[in-house]
Amino acid sequence: MTRHAKQWIALLALGTLSVACATSTPTGSPDPLTDTLTRLQERQAAGRVGAIRGYHFFSGPDVATRFTNGLVSLIPLSPDLEAAVTQAHEAYATDRRAPLAPQIIQQRWALLDDYVREVKRRGLGAMIRVTTTDPKEAHYDLTDVPEGRWLLVAEVTSRVSVLYWAVPVEVRAGQALAQNLYESNIWVEGLK
Repeated sequence: MTRHAKQWIALLALGTLSVACATSTPTGSPDPLTDTLTRLQERQAAGRVGAIRGYHFFSGPDVATRFTNGLVSLIPLSPDLEAAVTQAHEAYATDRRAPLAPQIIQQRWALLDDYVREVKRRGLGAMIRVTTTDPKEAHYDLTDVPEGRWLLVAEVTSRVSVLYWAVPVEVRAGQALAQNLYESNIWVEGLK
């Protein structure tokens, strides 16, 4: 099977998961997104919160490149979204981390956009956290984060490509998780 055929198959699977993330199950039980958001709200109300701290950088052989003044977002992570993000990253890694064509990267990024839009549509946009890396060291700090599964998201644009991070993390109450965003945990790279 060619590389492009594998990418399109993965893309179709991601589209299916995207639809599943945004719709409710007909059985009356909560869908995975509703369940995730409800759990996080309950933990926040109970004061079961932690923090995430880290740096956004590349470490080269001679110097580290720090991504200062960059946005880092934190998105509630449902099991469906985690499966889709993992599948996209595995397809990228299997292809030796080759940059993806612009139309493929747009469709992969649309998965996250659709998910965020659905969280906001449900009136829970405040659950999505956004911060900026500091202007000197590229350090970020997210506090008062409800205990549970989250997705750290960031991007960096160069002259030829765009690097995307979508890193699943587990926040524990009363603890500060150290999670750097660097070259080894890039989610996908896309050509411009």
